[in-house]
Amino acid sequence: MKENYNFDFDIQINPVSVNTVNSYTDDQQMKNLLDQADMLIIGFTDGYDNISNAHKQVDAIVDFIKSGKSVLFSHDTTSYINYDQDKMYAYIADKKYDGNESTAIRTENWNFKQWGLELNKVLRSIVGMDRYGITSDDKVETSAGIQTVSGLLKKGEELQSGNQISFNELIKVSGDIAYQSGNRNASYAQTQGYSNEYVNYPGYDSRVEKAQKVNDGAITQYPYVIGDEIKIAQTHGQYYQLGLEQDRDINGNKDGKSDVVVWYTLTDGYYGVSPKDVRNNYYFYSKGNVIYTGAGHSGVSDDEEIQLFINAITAAANVTAVEPKVSFVKSLNPGAETENVKYYMTDRATWSSPADTNIVNNGMRFYINIKDYNMVSADLNQADLDKQEITMQFFIEKEDGEVQDGSVTNSRLHDITREIQNIKEYGGTSEGINVSDDRMFHTKKSNTFEFTVTEENLEKYLKDSQNNGYKNSCRIYAKISSTVYLYNKPNTRTVWTSVDLKQRQLFDLD
Repeated sequence: MKENYNFDFDIQINPVSVNTVNSYTDDQQMKNLLDQADMLIIGFTDGYDNISNAHKQVDAIVDFIKSGKSVLFSHDTTSYINYDQDKMYAYIADKKYDGNESTAIRTENWNFKQWGLELNKVLRSIVGMDRYGITSDDKVETSAGIQTVSGLLKKGEELQSGNQISFNELIKVSGDIAYQSGNRNASYAQTQGYSNEYVNYPGYDSRVEKAQKVNDGAITQYPYVIGDEIKIAQTHGQYYQLGLEQDRDINGNKDGKSDVVVWYTLTDGYYGVSPKDVRNNYYFYSKGNVIYTGAGHSGVSDDEEIQLFINAITAAANVTAVEPKVSFVKSLNPGAETENVKYYMTDRATWSSPADTNIVNNGMRFYINIKDYNMVSADLNQADLDKQEITMQFFIEKEDGEVQDGSVTNSRLHDITREIQNIKEYGGTSEGINVSDDRMFHTKKSNTFEFTVTEENLEKYLKDSQNNGYKNSCRIYAKISSTVYLYNKPNTRTVWTSVDLKQRQLFDLD
């Protein structure tokens, strides 16, 4: 027997190799490729090949992120390499080894001399892997004039607060400073911010197969609920510390909160010495519409790691919003059971005139439960948070109504939102929520809500005009829209739900 499935997404994947991207010969080709995509997934492998920026391939990825689209990148897409070693070794051979370049190059036939170089130079700051801002294009005022943070730090000089620059001003844009030990007025010249693992790597076996949760949100709960500790394919940490103090999203907004949210860290072995070290031992984190996973060092086969990756794709596809879950329920309680059918009582089986009031329910109360799993509020700046909302509209089947887009029904519906006037919410004030000028109810949060439809209003929709009786079935629909903003760009998801109204007649008990 053929089974029918309903899917939230129609995913079409266009795999493109790094060799293809690196073969582009003009600046428009990468832009054209990304213009066709809603999401970019980079990886998965151990020692990912360098993506060239000769024709602005990496710059196009930055523009893609800044447009509000999502990027999911993985293990070893970045590296510890920050200069072109081909050029550097040639320089060393010429200056120090009398032109014998083979003497200067490492003897183990190192093949990754440009591994991750362009991503490291351009992408690190925007994805949160730049604790001190050495790849940041943000500008600061120095004794030598206005400079970028990157230009200032790449000079490789010790900085003195008050002489070359105000450390207070620098930290506002960089997030952190590599202070010299015991001296908050001077910085070290080395500001790459390498992770503890990379600095300490010799002598350590840092490969592990477990990760532990440090934060919880929709990205760990939707569509799969992921455990507090999960088994993962063998992997290891990455090369840069996260910029946890940075409060400057990709378009320059500030909200007083860190932009990076770490969801899982590596655990056991080397990482067990410093458990839940989110700065150094991250396995899974997000920064707005950018998500990182540590998967990729080896083949992934464990269920929860696969499910977490699916959650990551889902969150990235939704940018910062997932489709709300909505249903009619039996009472004003978030834990109430779902209600698919609601009965109304009539005094008589028929009505004699259109003016008859024959329904005796004394106003029918309906309850609707809304669960809106926004990815994580910490990913958004405050201006975006202030604008996110849920709207509610209500409809009933009526012959002269209109077919509503997205309602998953061919029935004609009439808008009864105005006739409801007021909605009460679980745990809310007695005043409730009033319908606004745009014929909608507005709220900022998930909850269970109660609304009442009077007998007079129900009569005109439930009467069957052809036989002076009542309709066998008449559905009330709720249209719920959830809108969140990412970098001032709205993302709205709309769902419909319904409850069936059926007649029950009062009987004389003689």
